[in-house]
Amino acid sequence: MNVASRVRNEERFAEEVLRRVLAIAVTQRDDGSADRMPDALFRLPSGVEGALEVTTIGAREALEREAIAAKTDWHVVGAQWAWMIHVGSGVSMREFERHMPALVLACEASASTDPRLVPREHRGDAPAFEWFATVDVSMHGFPQTSRPGAIDVLPDGSGGAVFEHLDELPRWLGERLREPDLAGNVEKLKATGRRELHLFLRIHDTAMPFSLYYPLAWGDHVPTEPLAAPDGLTGLWLAPAWRNPILWWSVSTGWARADCLG
Repeated sequence: MNVASRVRNEERFAEEVLRRVLAIAVTQRDDGSADRMPDALFRLPSGVEGALEVTTIGAREALEREAIAAKTDWHVVGAQWAWMIHVGSGVSMREFERHMPALVLACEASASTDPRLVPREHRGDAPAFEWFATVDVSMHGFPQTSRPGAIDVLPDGSGGAVFEHLDELPRWLGERLREPDLAGNVEKLKATGRRELHLFLRIHDTAMPFSLYYPLAWGDHVPTEPLAAPDGLTGLWLAPAWRNPILWWSVSTGWARADCLG
């Protein structure tokens, strides 16, 4: 899936969430024909018109790793084994994509299930092995497999101590929403002049401290503290990657969970 397709899917996902929770009707989508057009314009059942902006937040390198690791067409010409590869934080996925085929083929040619086990005489592509020795990547090959040539690339996760509540989240969000990237999204919404302005955030696990991400993604808590939202913003949706229900905030009703995709 290319970047444009992934972005469109995220926008359609956000639209579907708002349709199920608020019964919106999308009236126009950003087709690139106008500058600073939000991702969607919509109308509520009451007739009030609104605008929706959708974006993903997280560490740049982590988002790059996720995008490349999620490719469905990993393939090395000539590979016969199945491979499981874990990619840690800080790894350039562009360099990984460049060096991985040479590592796989050298391993299979020398009957080695791990690049660290490949004898020197079989290391034809020395730069690939030099790179592998300096990065947080683990590879394991399975010679006996019903999936010859299959290569599964998985980003390694993170961890840490967690809160059992979300009361620290509004303060963190209040600061994050005023950083230049998200402030730009809010300004784009305000430029529409519409009454209902909603920002939908897909939250990567690197977007915030793990102590906040865990209860957001895996718990059912809602914050007890109010959100000091930027002027004009009337709705905020927080969608942790791969999780449901979604946490959302409305200027009129406060915090709630939206178990809308069951």
